[in-house]
Amino acid sequence: MPAANESKTNGTKTTNGSKTNGGGPVTFLEAIKQAMFEEMERDPAVVVIGEDVGVYGGAFKTSEGLLERFGWERVIDTPRSAKAPSSARPAA
Repeated sequence: MPAANESKTNGTKTTNGSKTNGGGPVTFLEAIKQAMFEEMERDPAVVVIGEDVGVYGGAFKTSEGLLERFGWERVIDTPRSAKAPSSARPAA
């Protein structure tokens, strides 16, 4: 049995929930998802913060499953705000 931070390939899924095709190439989105799971398992200080990253699983589902595995303390949904990006700019 692999250690908690290792991905075990069984042909269709890894232990972190990301899909694989049996050791062949993975998509860019699958690689992002796998990397987030691996780093969050490796380091308890790693958190994910962003719009829709929790319940929804991110815009491209790359954070899907993180909330269930790591909880609200480490997977933080931020509110949507049309003014946030413009209000974050430095004054001219």
